[in-house]
Amino acid sequence: MVKLKKALEEARNAKVISKSLEAHLTVYPNEVVRTLLGAVDSNVAQLLIVSELTIAEGVAPEGAVAFEDVAFTVERAAGEVCDRCRRIDPTTAERHYHATICDHCASILEENFAEAVAEGFEAK
Repeated sequence: MVKLKKALEEARNAKVISKSLEAHLTVYPNEVVRTLLGAVDSNVAQLLIVSELTIAEGVAPEGAVAFEDVAFTVERAAGEVCDRCRRIDPTTAERHYHATICDHCASILEENFAEAVAEGFEAK
């Protein structure tokens, strides 16, 4: 986790991101770290508090924040900020019920709060 924080901090200092939820993190792990990441039965991006996560194959590019067992690159995630989960997501859009949210959050709202969605939310 300390290694990840170093990569995110370097991206902040370079003005690539201003907070971790703006990040698209690419991880270049060795086999041990790859196995550990694969064993985590959860949304690893959510655990790491980044908007997008890619586990890459091969050698990290020049300029990656590298350690002996893992390397990271950080870019700004593509898309807009979801008003519900605060992640940057390319599916974020203004919905007909006046909520600017990603597809994931829209499915949660539409499934669990159908009545509120039908009535619509207050326009901004």
